[in-house]
Amino acid sequence: DNYTSSNYPASLTITSLTISATAGLTNTLFLSNAGTTTPLVIQDSLAILSGGALLMTNSSLQVGTTNGGSFILEGTATLSGTNSFAGGVYLGLSTNSFGSLSILNGLDVFTNGYKVIGFYGSGQAVFANGTVQAGDDQSLPNGVFLGVNSGSQGVLSIGGGKFVSPDHLCLGEYAGSTGTLWITGGQLIQTNNYLTTIGDAGAGQLWRSNGQLLTSSMIVGNGPGS
Repeated sequence: DNYTSSNYPASLTITSLTISATAGLTNTLFLSNAGTTTPLVIQDSLAILSGGALLMTNSSLQVGTTNGGSFILEGTATLSGTNSFAGGVYLGLSTNSFGSLSILNGLDVFTNGYKVIGFYGSGQAVFANGTVQAGDDQSLPNGVFLGVNSGSQGVLSIGGGKFVSPDHLCLGEYAGSTGTLWITGGQLIQTNNYLTTIGDAGAGQLWRSNGQLLTSSMIVGNGPGS
């Protein structure tokens, strides 16, 4: 909280953090009104595994550096305020895992890595308001993927605010994967002439009942069996 960031700022820089719990229990990292001047800096990796949770209110979190890093979510995370993530972001990384991310407001910036919702497992990201910058178009690898490997499922729901992705957006990467995108408000903006693929070799669905979608080029059903 504010007492920690004001009196012990050096304690807010660590190498890595893993949060999990046995079945029926929950361990939570709670950033409560710590402010945005001194973020919690996790230089290498943040892993929220089964039984783990991340809750942020009026605080700042930085995962990774310009040299990379990773954020693995197989538990739950609720974000508000200012956050930055350098390196790969994986919701539902391992088989049979499930990661759930809710972004309520504020600014979230993702750089220097893939943003994957459903890699081998399943993932869900709900964006309610604020701004998400999902990539920087300056470094590789980059791109947003919903459902990558066989058996994976990825869902992205945009209900408000602005979601900006200057890189490739793919729903259903490989055979047996499923990617679903809901746009019920706000804006999804694809910049810099990158491709949007709805069903690459897997199954992709895009539902837009409100809001705005700006994209340069789109392929629906790209490969055999997609």
